[in-house]
Amino acid sequence: MSHPLLEALEQKIRLLLTESATLRLEIAQLEQENARLLHQQQVWETELGQLLERFDQVNQPLD
Repeated sequence: MSHPLLEALEQKIRLLLTESATLRLEIAQLEQENARLLHQQQVWETELGQLLERFDQVNQPLD
């Protein structure tokens, strides 16, 4: 015969392990999303820099 307190403790431990696994999966997904967004930001910064260079070329006086 098991003790009710031990059963409650075991249930809480199982719940915590499940929550921990869920949070680990969520962290992995967020890390992937973060990497994707950082890459997208780098692409946009590069494209913006190229666009600004074009504006500078257009604004240069003709000699």
